[in-house]
Amino acid sequence: MTFLEHTYKRRQRFSTLWTTDELVWGEIGPKLTTRCHDYDPHFDQLYASYPNALPEATKIIQSHLKCILYRPYQDFEELYDFIEYLLCNPRIRSLNVKGIGWVALYDIALRMGCNLRPRVLPDAFVYLGAQKVRDAANVLVSGIVSSKKFRVPTSILAPFFPHFSSMEIEDILCVYSSRIVAAGMFDLNWLKSYP
Repeated sequence: MTFLEHTYKRRQRFSTLWTTDELVWGEIGPKLTTRCHDYDPHFDQLYASYPNALPEATKIIQSHLKCILYRPYQDFEELYDFIEYLLCNPRIRSLNVKGIGWVALYDIALRMGCNLRPRVLPDAFVYLGAQKVRDAANVLVSGIVSSKKFRVPTSILAPFFPHFSSMEIEDILCVYSSRIVAAGMFDLNWLKSYP
């Protein structure tokens, strides 16, 4: 499989997530194990450390779903910030889900944005929440991210990834992070095969 084939499958998968629990958890329906719901592999550590985080996030998103779906968004940043406000608002205790961080917020906002009409997708910024994504980005542009900075202008990374969207750049940094760090660079030829 090539990276483009992976991207195509990823977009198809996002379009199959219809319900609130699917949009939050990132997978369809219950897992036939001890877990109550299957979840996106990005959430392995979150679910292990904070098993109540995704159920709590689902309840909050469900209670605000009409507002999320029918609110006009100027860009993905506005959608992301609104999801962050709903799930991580320290001023409102009931809206502060312990364990939800940058990766979970990005994943939830991205799935929501893919299912809005018109779609609301990352464009002006690349989201670098996961540590391995941050490490790969810092190899390409030294000092691009810090402990308090999780999104960077797409224009800074675009020269390394010509013709790729912000969402795809984040995905490339994630998928090929260990190669980028080991090689100290990125080679477009790597995209011919998915690791």
